[in-house]
Amino acid sequence: MRYWLEGSRKGQSEEVISELPAFPDNLNRGLNGQYWVGLVSPRNKLLDAISEQPFLRKIVQRLPASLRPKATFYTHVIAFDDQGKITQNLQDPEGHYPTATSVFETESYLYIGSLTAETLGRTKKD
Repeated sequence: MRYWLEGSRKGQSEEVISELPAFPDNLNRGLNGQYWVGLVSPRNKLLDAISEQPFLRKIVQRLPASLRPKATFYTHVIAFDDQGKITQNLQDPEGHYPTATSVFETESYLYIGSLTAETLGRTKKD
């Protein structure tokens, strides 16, 4: 969502990007006006089904860890512009660097943070 802080649309909000294929985490401004987001894990049908039901979400979160839905290891980060158009879509279905939560862009590299990895990920930009 974009929330307008000033100007003629101050106080209004609008959807910028929707229907992501995975659960997003952390939004960072990249170079050339694009935004990067880490997609932690592909969507889960059960979690999607209860997303609008806070009571059921609380029940699922209180289940023993062995019974809760697990994150699927699949590395995925995207960049998009101010209009919500995807400008970069980087994926590793093998999940060598799992549960990507953040992306920081420099001129030469993308640095990728994770919930579970023991190191900071880095990939050279083309």
